[in-house]
Amino acid sequence: MVPFVFANGTGWVGFFCVNEAMRGRGWGAALFQAGLERFAARGATTVGLDAVREQVGTYARRGFVEAATINVMVRNGLAIQPLNQGLLRPDDGEELIPLDHIPAKVLTKSDLEHSGLERPMLWTQDAMFSRPDAFGFALVREGSTDQLEGWILVRGCQHGFRFGPLYATSPSRAALLLRTAMKRVEKQEGTFIAEVWPQNPNAVSVFEEAGWKSAGVDYHRMWLHGVVPKEQQPGGLASKESYAVFDAAEG
Repeated sequence: MVPFVFANGTGWVGFFCVNEAMRGRGWGAALFQAGLERFAARGATTVGLDAVREQVGTYARRGFVEAATINVMVRNGLAIQPLNQGLLRPDDGEELIPLDHIPAKVLTKSDLEHSGLERPMLWTQDAMFSRPDAFGFALVREGSTDQLEGWILVRGCQHGFRFGPLYATSPSRAALLLRTAMKRVEKQEGTFIAEVWPQNPNAVSVFEEAGWKSAGVDYHRMWLHGVVPKEQQPGGLASKESYAVFDAAEG
């Protein structure tokens, strides 16, 4: 088990694995309890995890309550499946700029406001943008690097590219960012994958309209004792402006 605590006191179960040959001996329960004690010792105010469907009951027995789902969506690359319409353009007074032009503290603040996870080490040049397979775009007020209307990150993964997070103040801005990022890798091989946040009622349709479809896999976001960060609660900013999420990593 890998328990870690973000800068704002939100805890996360990074991994929890027990070798099949070792199961049924009580070691998993002991390991998980040790992780919970670690969270308490480090002052975690909330603790969450993402579970596959088969393990929801396991975590429920340990006090976790399901609060949201995450839809895994996929798409062929543009070389195989072109975009069904041209690129969208920013509104007057707005412009697209490379994501690494945005100060790390601005990205950290935006990510926290949408996810409830404060990850200052993640959104830095060293941790993220020095990677040759990572890029993104920000939609900002012209001439600004801190007035965000939305942003998207793309990273290379085993079979192509992983999209997310995608945050935006409107569905049209989310669509603009998504299609711009897809176009950026149109000549490269591989498939696209994203963890889409359906608690925002516009999220799935933004991806579907760009040719994405469900992979048939959902993750179940669960929180210890049902204590959910305010950003992810119904009516929180995630329900309005989150379209795809970044896995709960810190760096």
